[in-house]
Amino acid sequence: MKHIFSLVLVMLVAIGLCGDVVWGQSGKKMVQVMTGEVVDEETGEKLSGIEVFAGISYSDKACYYWDFEGSNYKINVKGHKFQVRNELLYYPYTAFRVYKEGYEPGVTRFVGASEKAVKLRVELKKAAGGMNGVVVDAWGMRVEGARVMPVVKGARVRFDGPVYRRRLPMVESGEKGEFEVVDQKSEFGMLVLHERGYAVISLEEMAKRLKGNDVGESAEEKWEAGDIGVVRLAGWGELRGEVWMDGELLKGAMISLEPETNYDVYDVRTEQTTAIVYEMCTGRSDEDGKYEFKYVPMGKLRVEVMDDSKSMDEGIKTLYEMEAEVDWMVGKLDLSNEGLYVKGCVEVKGLEAGWKIDYARMEMVVEEDDSFLPEGWEEMDRYEQGEWLEEFGKTDEYVALIEKASEKAQAAKSYAFEVQERGNFVIRNVEPGEYRLLILYGKEGVGEEAGYRIDTKVVVKDEGEKVVDVGNFVAMKVDRLEVGDDAPDFEVFELMDKEKVLRLHDYRGKWVLLDFWATWCSSCVVQTPFIKEAWERYGEQGNWEIVMLTLDRGREPAVEYVRKHGLDFDQGFLGPWDEEMDVMKAYGVQGIPTLILVSPEGKIVAKGFDRKEILEVVREHVAE
Repeated sequence: MKHIFSLVLVMLVAIGLCGDVVWGQSGKKMVQVMTGEVVDEETGEKLSGIEVFAGISYSDKACYYWDFEGSNYKINVKGHKFQVRNELLYYPYTAFRVYKEGYEPGVTRFVGASEKAVKLRVELKKAAGGMNGVVVDAWGMRVEGARVMPVVKGARVRFDGPVYRRRLPMVESGEKGEFEVVDQKSEFGMLVLHERGYAVISLEEMAKRLKGNDVGESAEEKWEAGDIGVVRLAGWGELRGEVWMDGELLKGAMISLEPETNYDVYDVRTEQTTAIVYEMCTGRSDEDGKYEFKYVPMGKLRVEVMDDSKSMDEGIKTLYEMEAEVDWMVGKLDLSNEGLYVKGCVEVKGLEAGWKIDYARMEMVVEEDDSFLPEGWEEMDRYEQGEWLEEFGKTDEYVALIEKASEKAQAAKSYAFEVQERGNFVIRNVEPGEYRLLILYGKEGVGEEAGYRIDTKVVVKDEGEKVVDVGNFVAMKVDRLEVGDDAPDFEVFELMDKEKVLRLHDYRGKWVLLDFWATWCSSCVVQTPFIKEAWERYGEQGNWEIVMLTLDRGREPAVEYVRKHGLDFDQGFLGPWDEEMDVMKAYGVQGIPTLILVSPEGKIVAKGFDRKEILEVVREHVAE
């Protein structure tokens, strides 16, 4: 699931080292500079030898991402002081975690992106004992020198072998495998790395361990509450073999491995993703078509064989993908494309110069689970269903449902492929099933919402033939509208009166809130009360109109819904999504609900906002 946050940030200024407000050299680039100092909570002693990491968030409640890889902010530490340069100015809030050996981690307050003269003081508390554990290998032998790294909730950590190559606070296990970590003052998991193996402890498992639950494999792996206990490493595997394609050895092929054992969980309530993942490992077959990988996680993995011999402009070509499994230590696996071949052809009408394919993938359709719906669901009207879904979204059952859906999506088959110059494509080693075929064309300087695209379903059946032809496809142009652009004019039939036509230019001189929706869209239904509230507050001003444009397959459901809920606005009927594309294409609508506010002069002034922002947008632009 993807979460899109529309952020309208006011113009910000740069803050100098002394906290004064200054402009950058160009007069355009703006930088927020935050300074801080770190001291002992009890004595006030200045503490050096500190490490500082940034956390970013869309609210002042929880950091949805702790940036332990230092990719978003420039952080400089000197003695007990630190300075942070925020050049992105994209995230509304920032907080910082400060680490010092022998102390519990400290966390600053949230700093707003528009704050000036930011000075922080972090008081660290000495650690009064920590949480203990022991590292053993796959045979139960104690491991000295293992790198033990707590991973707090909201952090995303990547590793590719026994040596961790990035910044992350860590301790090493002692001669008898023993280690101690301080209280993290947060939910946390753990990554442990060593030449003899690795271990990933999830947030959930760590919580059980600290409560004293027996989650070990034997009676010896029990521990008291507050202890981490025995951490057993999974041994690294090795993988070697030959690479084949169409019955011939393939030399110089690029090979990547991606295991399924990765830990990646999203908390829908705090909007935090916590991940401990093995980074995709890449190698190459030699002159004899042979390859070899060391330090590969045990279990199932996805293998992708690619050709990178072309120029940089042509990019890397995926030849085929397959699944494999590393059972124990050294595994032999010959790579070959023996499954079904899927072929097809893409036609692009009126393709303009400069456009090229950015993305081409066929992804297995995941069957939706509706078993969670209550009895009598079919008898509810759409408004009642929307209210029920709104309440359901606050429950633990909803959280579990999202996690289950995420697991299904990650396990679904997915194949990257290349489209040839004449539009032909071939996908090798395909498993039978129903797929979504998605091809996106991009152009330098043009946003991802615009371009030519194909987005359709295809069915791959094994009927005894090696090659499955899924047919020809036509790419359609999707335009991107920006705030400040002219709103495209349109003519659509009125929903309630088939003879009446709605035209955007007829509203010139008034603000117009366009709402693309449908009764079958639960999010659209949930949005209805928010639209009504805005109209009830400001509708009598007479300087604006709401135009709802439905994509229902027939008029009847929408007419019934509009009448039942007293939606006294202008109603347009676009018809089914897959049939009426002109208005959708003109406005770059790729999903519903979509809200767009048009000025009295016919300009786009706001887009991409959600139901909770409707009142604020109307108040800002329309209210007199």
